[in-house]
Amino acid sequence: MGSDPNTSGDVATPSRPLRLKLWVQVLLWLAFLPVLAVVLWGQLFPHTFKETGAIPVGLAWSAFIARTFTFHIGLALLPLLLIAILVRARKLCVLIVLLCVFCVSGSAWTLRPKNPVPIAGTPLRVATCNVLGKNRSYDEYLQELATQDVDLVVFQEANETWSKHIQATLGSSHPHEVSVPRGGYTTIVIRSRTPLHNVSTVYEDESGFSGVLRCEIEHDGQRMAVYGVHLMVPLSRAYLRRGRLQFAALAEVLAKETLPVIVLGDFNSPTESAQLDRLRSLGFCDAWDIAGRGRGGTWPNHAGVFSLLPTRIDHIMLSQAFTCTDVALGHGAGSDHRPVYATIGFASR
Repeated sequence: MGSDPNTSGDVATPSRPLRLKLWVQVLLWLAFLPVLAVVLWGQLFPHTFKETGAIPVGLAWSAFIARTFTFHIGLALLPLLLIAILVRARKLCVLIVLLCVFCVSGSAWTLRPKNPVPIAGTPLRVATCNVLGKNRSYDEYLQELATQDVDLVVFQEANETWSKHIQATLGSSHPHEVSVPRGGYTTIVIRSRTPLHNVSTVYEDESGFSGVLRCEIEHDGQRMAVYGVHLMVPLSRAYLRRGRLQFAALAEVLAKETLPVIVLGDFNSPTESAQLDRLRSLGFCDAWDIAGRGRGGTWPNHAGVFSLLPTRIDHIMLSQAFTCTDVALGHGAGSDHRPVYATIGFASR
């Protein structure tokens, strides 16, 4: 017995708009899942900071990059979310929203009102300034610094030419200086109004570059340790390896430190990095997180569109003995980093 081909056995085919919607949903999932994997990789990678092999260092580098751009990933997900809403991909919308919230929540939290603990005693004005070795805006940069009335400043990339200009500007007001003059981009200089004691370096790699200069000062009748930092920039796996070994040595020394400590400089590690997580686990807090408002991005500076969403890689990290009542970014004429100025002191507990 025959059947009517028009009334039985037919499988309804989706309309063209429905097929397009399904394809868009598939493409959205294909775009979202790798992004989710990248974020999870950055968060879950086990950091020891002592990796030396090519593969472990490469994996660490990829995790570092994922963490560095967590906030930017969250913003990049917003167009994906809009499309998911338009095609009514409800489950995907929920997942995108959750990942967006995770990625941007840290930056959003920096917008909250701050109520820092007051300073007990005399405030100390400090600054970290990566001047950029090839920068020729000596006078403009140092004139800005002079207006900040700092007591202690840590310079990075202060090569021989910069050191001469620093001496000419700060020589009388900040006569005390220690440095690790490796030349060019590896030079760290600490200038202070008050004497600097017990100067040492922390870890020297195979090239003789330390990246960390330690000294001590007297403030309010109490000895405190100051660490000037310029860790290796992670432009390659080799540089990342060196920078992580520098940081591992720094973290080990800080864990054993008995004095109140401030660590300031160019960490080449953003707020979201495992390096900063490690310092926070040791009881350190960024002065910006105590008294700053907003993300406080310091790099890149003067880089056109790339400076619209800078990241904070220059930090003033304080041990639990300290508080901060004021912190601000400078202009940093000619440099790819913005200087950070802070008023700190022993906390009134």
